[in-house]
Amino acid sequence: MISLSAVMFAFNEGRHIESVIRETLSVLAQHTTDHELIVVDDGSTDETPRILDGLAKAFDHLVLVRHPTNLGIGEAVHSGYERASKEYICILPADGQVTLAQYVNFFQPAIDGADLVLARYTNRAEVDVFKRMVLSNGLRLLMRFLLGVNHHIDAAFLFRRALLDEIPLTSRSFFVNLELPIRLIRAGFRVEERQMEVFPRISGSSKVVELAKINRVAMDLLRLRFRLFHEQLAGWIAQRYPTGNP
Repeated sequence: MISLSAVMFAFNEGRHIESVIRETLSVLAQHTTDHELIVVDDGSTDETPRILDGLAKAFDHLVLVRHPTNLGIGEAVHSGYERASKEYICILPADGQVTLAQYVNFFQPAIDGADLVLARYTNRAEVDVFKRMVLSNGLRLLMRFLLGVNHHIDAAFLFRRALLDEIPLTSRSFFVNLELPIRLIRAGFRVEERQMEVFPRISGSSKVVELAKINRVAMDLLRLRFRLFHEQLAGWIAQRYPTGNP
């Protein structure tokens, strides 16, 4: 069995967050040896904070992280990673689209030595709106063209926590969910893929498919391409001139 930090990000999910958290904690208790559920409340203004306070009193393995204002998914993910203390990490939305039960078949590849286990959604077209499907496919084409990444990255994955000390994460937007697997793939870490079913949101609408956020993710992709080039160039110079004198 696995030691796992599940990181969940939430913004105004009061209508369903209690049931999602209870289900997640149940799966953790059944399928891990050591675990924690880190919930990052990203500045919620509904009843989410009150519900989380009550759940934190009831469950020892529930860790709350709070942002005073809404900072976005990228910052929520960073905050969750900073608090994670177990051997492996996975990320979850609080809207029920991806459940921890779907991650269970990721555990054995990690135990067998995979550094990163990527999700490949089996039914994305059935639950996503057309606009999001088009944007997701366009982003994958850009990743393949600009970064040479051919893996199917669906922003749900399991990875070894120690890799956060080796891999710099520079994006502060939703793109951080893509930057980590991109960097691990390009660095040659062991990567496995497993199928995952994704579900319709319990309520509400996606917070990702907004023009400003889409533009920011696209810019982050371009910045990462140039950043990787500069990192590779710096590494080449350091190897060729170890004393710092050309």
